[in-house]
Amino acid sequence: MRLTEVRTRFRVPALTGAALLTTGVLLAGSGTTAAADEPAIPACQFAVNPSPITIMGTNSDDVIFGTPAVDVIDGLAGNDRIFGLGDDDVIIGGAGDDLLFGGAGQDGIDAGSGADAVDGGNDGDTIIAGPDADTVNGGSGGDRILGGGGIDVISGDNEDDLICAGTENDIVNAGPGLDTVYGEPGKDTIEGAEDTDQLYGNEDEDTLTGGDGPDDLFGGPGDDTMLGGNGNDALSGQAGSGDLGDGGPGLLDVCSPSTEIQVSC
Repeated sequence: MRLTEVRTRFRVPALTGAALLTTGVLLAGSGTTAAADEPAIPACQFAVNPSPITIMGTNSDDVIFGTPAVDVIDGLAGNDRIFGLGDDDVIIGGAGDDLLFGGAGQDGIDAGSGADAVDGGNDGDTIIAGPDADTVNGGSGGDRILGGGGIDVISGDNEDDLICAGTENDIVNAGPGLDTVYGEPGKDTIEGAEDTDQLYGNEDEDTLTGGDGPDDLFGGPGDDTMLGGNGNDALSGQAGSGDLGDGGPGLLDVCSPSTEIQVSC
């Protein structure tokens, strides 16, 4: 699967139409509480229920709690702390260094600009990091995580995750589960942990570690270092020099190394 195809999977219908604005809990600052026709939310396009509860922050530092229902929470500017609580929420951090917690439910979280910390919480979440250096933890559930423009630290946690690193030198720990991780331009460090993982380095000098289980590691262009770990692993490199190795018991199957790649078992 190409990385462009993975990007397409993150594009789902945008939020449009009349949004019902009603009670939430907004601490520090004030927000608007009138029904209005809301435009589509740019850069954060997730499918949500047709009549969510919308909670708007301010341009100050807000602490916002959602409701047990489906919420759309926009923190706007400021260093915000946002808690989604129950159900399938959409959380938009906006500008500033935010702390965003999805809670229970299949949440969609757009970190926005600033050095943000994001925790998806329970269930399968979709998380988009912002243009700055973010820390993202998918939490339990099969998560979809897209890195941003800064040096991101991404943890998939439990279950089967799909992770696309950002454009800088990112650190990705997929965690337990059948994970698929794509690096992007940048010197990425990607680790798979337990179970069967598929790790793609893409461009530049990447370090891929499969961990336990039969893993598939694809270095891509650049001088890559790949370590399969335990299990019967398949390691594949392209143009460039680098190292392929198997750090534990099991078979090492080198698929397509270039003549410049050194193989060690």
